[in-house]
Amino acid sequence: MNRLRRAVFITVILAALIYVVLGVWSNVSALKEAFAHFHWWYFPLILCLTLLNYFLRFCNWQFYLASLGIRNIPRKDSLLVYLSGFSMSITPGKVGEVIRAFLLKQAHAIPVSKTASLVFVDRITDVIALVCIAAVGALQFRYGGKALFIFALVIAVVLFVVTNRRICEWILDRLGRLKVLHNRSEKLLELYESSYTLLMPRYIFPIIGLSILSWSCESTGFFLTFKGLGIGAGLLAAYFIYAFSTLVGAASILPGGIGLTEGVMAGLLVLIAVSKADATAATLLIRIATLWFGILVGAISLALFERRFGSTERALERSGG
Repeated sequence: MNRLRRAVFITVILAALIYVVLGVWSNVSALKEAFAHFHWWYFPLILCLTLLNYFLRFCNWQFYLASLGIRNIPRKDSLLVYLSGFSMSITPGKVGEVIRAFLLKQAHAIPVSKTASLVFVDRITDVIALVCIAAVGALQFRYGGKALFIFALVIAVVLFVVTNRRICEWILDRLGRLKVLHNRSEKLLELYESSYTLLMPRYIFPIIGLSILSWSCESTGFFLTFKGLGIGAGLLAAYFIYAFSTLVGAASILPGGIGLTEGVMAGLLVLIAVSKADATAATLLIRIATLWFGILVGAISLALFERRFGSTERALERSGG
């Protein structure tokens, strides 16, 4: 727990420093003026779109569980578990969200090896959804085409490997021979089986469809920051910049993509002739309304979970280690 708290503290300090650098880059006085002219009644709408994103992704979560034959969890408990995962959003690649698997075990004695695959599949479908959204937005851009192709190629390779039993069974056999993993070979096999199930066409296509819809909500929220700041860029620009920046941040080893996501987002806005101050303001507003709002929702949900099921310290240690 202490190690996790230190990591969170360091990440928050890092984020604060990055935001200070962005403020200096955009000119602090001009940035203050941009915020002063922002139509703040847009902000609750942006938060509502973020919450809609969470609701749609929770529907995906429920679909995941049902696809694995897990149907006996009360919806209220499942929602708490799902939202609690957002408290780990500032871990690299959001891998800390695997805490959901440990919380399910704590609350309903479901084996971690059966549900940990949900985080892997969730990341895969998120990337596919973001690539699709960015590709639609890229119709009016000359930027990012090669990077999007690389993202799509990597995902295609991963899907090919994971859905090919012969290849994966060979990999698992080799991994099982390692001393450190020898006693966990059965759990690795169960983890693979659940991943394989969720990536079957009858499951993954509905999941991808809902993922595209959910991430489109946050992309639309980014467009509303344009409207609130008086930025003339259109909806397709918002979709491309938000999705592409999120992909770049996710591909980095930085917790929550902090720094890289903001830099790419503000930089792309400047490339389409948005002032540095407005670009920085739009970036900070959407990151507050998505990343940091999500962490707040996750922290509150985790506290409610602990009131109901007891301390999660052991789960946090195992997911954060």
